[in-house]
Amino acid sequence: MPISWTGYNHKDFVKRHEHELEMPWVDVAIVKYLSMQRVQFVCDPIGTFRDESETFFVSTCADKGDLFEWSQTGPLPGLERENFLRPLVRQLCDAIRCLHSLDIAHCDLSLENILLMTTGDGSLQVKLIDFGMAAVKQSTLVGARGKPSYQAPEMHVEAYDPMVSDAFALGVVIFGMVAQDYPWLSTKPGGCKCFQFASKQGLRAYLQKRKARHSVGRQTRPAGGRVVPKHRNAKRPQRPEVLGRPGRQTGS
Repeated sequence: MPISWTGYNHKDFVKRHEHELEMPWVDVAIVKYLSMQRVQFVCDPIGTFRDESETFFVSTCADKGDLFEWSQTGPLPGLERENFLRPLVRQLCDAIRCLHSLDIAHCDLSLENILLMTTGDGSLQVKLIDFGMAAVKQSTLVGARGKPSYQAPEMHVEAYDPMVSDAFALGVVIFGMVAQDYPWLSTKPGGCKCFQFASKQGLRAYLQKRKARHSVGRQTRPAGGRVVPKHRNAKRPQRPEVLGRPGRQTGS
């Protein structure tokens, strides 16, 4: 990245970009900390390097690329695809639960910010990246963070719990993995008719109405066929209900 963007350190970056929410040196520090905790869901840092004009943050390589591109492969949406994706979804939930147990909220979860790496036994391991917007030991934030499709709706109207907003973004990630498409383009009021419909009529009604991508006449099926409560009739879960009981995911 250009030094004109990164600066020479965190203090220099803040001086150059005082209103910026995405902070590259925070990203580096969090990844280094998580690597020291021996978690499996980050790319281990190798070092930070610089030449006359660029700063290079180097880490181990995730050879399968990002989850956005990888999710365009595999079975078409349906039961076979859900079974195909289940191990990775379990890893993602464990990773976010572990992150939250360390008092870190990612705040920018997306298909593009999750990489895949082949392990020694040939299985895939998820790797979270881009912690530049993360919140550390902050129970409340004001102002939207992350990409429009993944932003929890309360980000646009009130102070919010960043860990609860992570759970919302994780749900959008899983939807994208299963359906090979985004559920909506934006959660901002008036920003997307799809989200407006889901908010007013409930997610189950939205899934019944919407056709799955790459198929003819196939509807997006609620996971397990269970009823999904409408937003207007049920509150979103609050911490610590989100993602179950915190636990730490570590290496062997």
